[in-house]
Amino acid sequence: GASLQGADLLQREVLYLVQGLCVLMSYKECLGVALQEGALDIVLSLIEGKDKIVCHETLRMLAALLSHRKFSMVFIEAGGLQRLLPLPQMTYYASSAALCLMSMTHFRGVVDRLCRLSDPTCTPHALIAFALGLLESADEVANSNVLQ
Repeated sequence: GASLQGADLLQREVLYLVQGLCVLMSYKECLGVALQEGALDIVLSLIEGKDKIVCHETLRMLAALLSHRKFSMVFIEAGGLQRLLPLPQMTYYASSAALCLMSMTHFRGVVDRLCRLSDPTCTPHALIAFALGLLESADEVANSNVLQ
């Protein structure tokens, strides 16, 4: 078969790194390193990229990071929600985006902070509209994650 070169090789490398980090980021011991090394900036760059496969896997990694209260608060304070909500309502992203939503809203303090955001694009109404949009997808995993 043909060997990967250039952009295809780089895309595959990024994809495998993100998949590996997705597993690691659920461990509390990795959170400090993730915050120190700028994981939030990297995640936000990757979800806004053009590669939908990398975006989907990055959303899964983000969900693992958001399962930590501290990272959820950092994410919200840094305007991460404003970058998450405008993602295209694609079935392909639905399960991973719903997982992010479920992880982030797991903590009461985080939900309280979400409700107090002053940005008009991130009101509780916008968050509910985002969740309802995910429920409209045909993805049963996304529906289950949103309903939790």
